[in-house]
Amino acid sequence: MSGENYDVLYELYYHLGIAYTRLKNYPQAIEHYQAAIKLPIYPIIKLGAYNNLGNLLKEKGDLKGAKTAYETTKNIDPSFVTGYFNLGMTFNAIGLFKDSISCYLKAIDLNPKYAQAYQNLGVVLLKAGYIDDSLTAFQEAIALYEKQKNLFDAQQLRKKLKEMGLGVRK
Repeated sequence: MSGENYDVLYELYYHLGIAYTRLKNYPQAIEHYQAAIKLPIYPIIKLGAYNNLGNLLKEKGDLKGAKTAYETTKNIDPSFVTGYFNLGMTFNAIGLFKDSISCYLKAIDLNPKYAQAYQNLGVVLLKAGYIDDSLTAFQEAIALYEKQKNLFDAQQLRKKLKEMGLGVRK
């Protein structure tokens, strides 16, 4: 099979993975993403398949597999913000808070306007006992949500923090 055909085959497997995900047939989706990843094409082309595979594995509770998939995305493209963000969520779920914090900080370094990364950073900092730093991250998330006209998320975050007894400045 020629290289061109591998590219086409990748696209077919990748899109079948998406389709089966939407149909909630996760085993089939995972199988198709894995088939796409195995093809002999440039790694950068496989970035989406690795990320989507990680999402499915995390969803089904395979945190080790998700971690591997997300680590692969950042190894393929060290500027792939979503890879750091997703790896941060996975480390948080595993309980590796320092690693999670590091990933969120890298995602923020790559995209300083990433409100959700600030919010998740705030959560992990709070879990790790860094309350003041956590409040700073939450405040930045709220400010970014407001600046981006995402007033619902800003309001929800403020409300949740207030319910926890952690008020933030307006």
